[in-house]
Order: sequence, then structure tokens, then C-alpha cells
Amino acid sequence: MIKSSRFFQYFYREYASHFFHINILTNLKQDKMDKHHLKVTTLLVVSFIVAINVYTFMYTYRLTNKKVKNIKNAFPYIICTSETTESRLNYEKVFKPEGKAIVTHRISLTNIISYLVRNLNFKVFTFIVYINKNILTPNVWVFQQWIDNRLQWNGTNGPNKLTVPARLLWKPDILLYKNIGPDSGTIYNDLNVVIEPNGQVTYVPAMRLTSQCLETGLVRKSITCKWKFGSWTYSANDKDFNPASNISLSEYQHNQRFDITETIENKHLVHYDCCSEPYTDVTYTIGLRKSFF
Repeated sequence: MIKSSRFFQYFYREYASHFFHINILTNLKQDKMDKHHLKVTTLLVVSFIVAINVYTFMYTYRLTNKKVKNIKNAFPYIICTSETTESRLNYEKVFKPEGKAIVTHRISLTNIISYLVRNLNFKVFTFIVYINKNILTPNVWVFQQWIDNRLQWNGTNGPNKLTVPARLLWKPDILLYKNIGPDSGTIYNDLNVVIEPNGQVTYVPAMRLTSQCLETGLVRKSITCKWKFGSWTYSANDKDFNPASNISLSEYQHNQRFDITETIENKHLVHYDCCSEPYTDVTYTIGLRKSFF
């Protein structure tokens, strides 16, 4: 019995413990392999998700930013139903319509963003010069409408109107003179226009005007602001204005700081030093009164 017990002790010490250590090493290797497989699986899943997201983004981008290459794809009814098909096929937006372009123009005041009073003074030799800058910033809708005879079609065989991106068409280069704000004041650049069968194009961009105003009165509470719109390159021989009405206040959100006292619209024919031909412009005048309540 003593010998057998010693035998088992010797067997455990020499062999069983050795097998035990082998089992531990095997488990450690298995854990490392499992972690490696987990990393590889995670990497594959993440790569698959990223690939799906990239494909979805590219597909959506192509759908939302697909640009029409030519006028034929943009206006199939015009091409098919027009009597002068060749002139429509050769439509170029860089050229204005034939004849004098008559543009109906009006603005609709939506709200007043801010009114800033900046008092500047500086010294010139022994004199002190005071300059007051009163800057009004409103949001407006600029309504523009004209006839483009290249975009006419038979309304009985086609739709009663078409809505297309404005970038595809010729537009009168009307802008706000003496705008002291950033860019041209346009809030949204890529808007649509509405075309009717007789070739009438309606374009209503939203703009944020920034202009200097004049304050009058003993308590400096009466404000007069003028917005002058005109073409930058087309003279009165090529384009003319047809003012629709005074400033529209149908969409105006009342500002508690100001009361609107008057709105005036005037059309002018002006000769500039740069050019021999005259230019037309439309000047809108709005009168405000500061409210103390």
C-alpha cells in the first residue's frame, strides 16, 4: 500500500501536473484565437456597414443633384408641341429672348431682421467729423416676371405650367444697387421658376437687403430707406421695367419697434458716365417710425 501511494504521488507530480499545464496553455491559445476572430469579425462588420452607408450616400447624391444637360430633357412638351422646334432645340440661356425684355418687378416685405445705428467720429486736422450710419436689414421676396418666346408650347396638348430649375434659363441680371451686405443679398441660389404655355416665366427669389437709411425729426424717430433695383448690363434698349405696384405688405410680420408710414415706387431713366445708352431702374422707398410702445 505504501508503494502504491508513492506511485500515485510520483505519477501526479511527474505527469498529471504536466498535463494540467498543457491544458492551461491550450486554453490561453484558444482565448487568443477567439479574440483574434472577434477582431476580424468586428472589422468585417464595420467595413460592411461603412460600404452600405457610402453607397447609400452616393446614390442619394446622384438623385438629388442630377443636373439636366440640355433643354430637350428639361422641356419635353416644348420640344414636341412647339411649331418652331429648331429654335427650342438651340436654346441658350446666355442669350436673352428676342426683342426688348419687359420685366414686371415688385417686392414683398416679409420681416425686418435688424436696424443698426452706428455713430462714427474722427478728427481731420482740427475738426471733428461726425458720421451716422443707419443700416436696415429686411427680408423680402423679389417678384420678377417676363416673356421668353423660346419657351412657348400648345397648352391643350401639354401641361398648364412647368416648374424647372432657374439655372437652366435666361434671367434678367437685376440686382440691388448700393447693397452693403454680403454677396448680392440672395438667400437661396438654386430656386425653381414657373413657366406657362405662353412663355411667361415667374421667378421669386428671397433676398436679404442691407442698405443705409436716413433718420429725420427732432427725436430722430422717422426713418427713410430706399432700395434701387436695376440691370447691371442690359440698357433700356434691351430691357425695361414694368413696375407692378408699391411694396407689398401682405406677408409682412409686424415688428414692434417700427411702424410703416409709407411705401413709394418710382421708375427712373438714367444716363451714366460709362455708357451712352440710358438704363432703367425701379426705386422703392419705405418710411418707418420708431415705436415707443
